[in-house]
Amino acid sequence: MSNTPDALRFAYRGPHTIGQVAWSPNGTLLATGNAAGQLQVWDAVTGQEQVCVQIHETWVSVSALSWSPNSTQILSSGIDGRIAI
Repeated sequence: MSNTPDALRFAYRGPHTIGQVAWSPNGTLLATGNAAGQLQVWDAVTGQEQVCVQIHETWVSVSALSWSPNSTQILSSGIDGRIAI
């Protein structure tokens, strides 16, 4: 069995809809992308936000997220067709 918890509960109280979610390959982090072009990284154990970055232009929704195999980088694409790492 992996280290990934059966359920992760955290209270997201942000104003923007989360549209994309991706677990890190090592199971310790959860990345979310929202409708305002922000990428957030959460600690899977505590549910605490670790990083929040404006990765795409404001109001360019994140359309996909993918982690690198070693869980150190995240690739994000926006609905405008741009990719950010």
